[in-house]
Amino acid sequence: MKKIFRLILILMMLWNIIHLTIFSQEKVKKYNKIVPLTLNGDEMLLDLITDESRLVALSGKIKKGKCPDELYNKTLKFEKVENSIELVIDLQPDLVLIMDWMGKDKISQLEDAEIDTFVYKTSRTYKEQHKLFREIADLVDEQEQGEKILEDMDERLKKLQQQIKEKTKDKPAPRILLYSPIEETEGMGTLYDDMIKLIYGRNLASEIGMRGTGKISKEKVIDINPDIILIPVWGMHEKKGTEKLQDILLKDKSFEEVKAIKEKKVYIVAHKYQTITSQYLIDAIEMLGKVVYQLED
Repeated sequence: MKKIFRLILILMMLWNIIHLTIFSQEKVKKYNKIVPLTLNGDEMLLDLITDESRLVALSGKIKKGKCPDELYNKTLKFEKVENSIELVIDLQPDLVLIMDWMGKDKISQLEDAEIDTFVYKTSRTYKEQHKLFREIADLVDEQEQGEKILEDMDERLKKLQQQIKEKTKDKPAPRILLYSPIEETEGMGTLYDDMIKLIYGRNLASEIGMRGTGKISKEKVIDINPDIILIPVWGMHEKKGTEKLQDILLKDKSFEEVKAIKEKKVYIVAHKYQTITSQYLIDAIEMLGKVVYQLED
């Protein structure tokens, strides 16, 4: 009888230990003083972190007028570190998110201060951004919120692609060229290149063997004869110089036989959407799809 009683006590103790462990895992987060040092870090964490008190500060890279007002308004209550590693260290965070291109010195300073530092690379594809977002969601114990956001991205992409298929049917894929006011374009290995593929377009810069961001001459633009030319805008509202280039292209006699010019398919797009590396990447893809195929909202 005593043996049975002891066994019952042991089982009860084990149950309490298991229950307390599960409870603590649900309630206690590993990191509760988090600081991102980049624009995309701000964007990702503002949507990921369900308890905003866990964000000690933001990088301060989200600017008014260059993003949706709703996103900018979220940043107002947070301190901004503005690239100051000294300020970051003074805040005594338990986790800092930093991109590898920000330099080994900054990363070393954080590590020397014994601050857990998550160093990540720029995403070059939708899949890479998907993977990075899930990694960060796991890191900050926001798996459920992370999956909701990723599912929304995938559903929106699927819907957009279906719209494009229905509109284009048996038509050939559009031949697209990004052409900036300083004659730059985006080739292989860029996020822009992947976005064009996701909307079933052909990136001509990639097809002629260009890699990364580079110059493309006026003569080459005429030679490859794009169906559509996209002109990037620096900033959501800074269109003056870009609209001037659009007007020049449409009126330039040497361009008059270029298909995009003849059919007046020269469109202005926000430059930010070439390089956006957060969950807002889906907004960029939707924008490109709507512009390229002239889809209705």
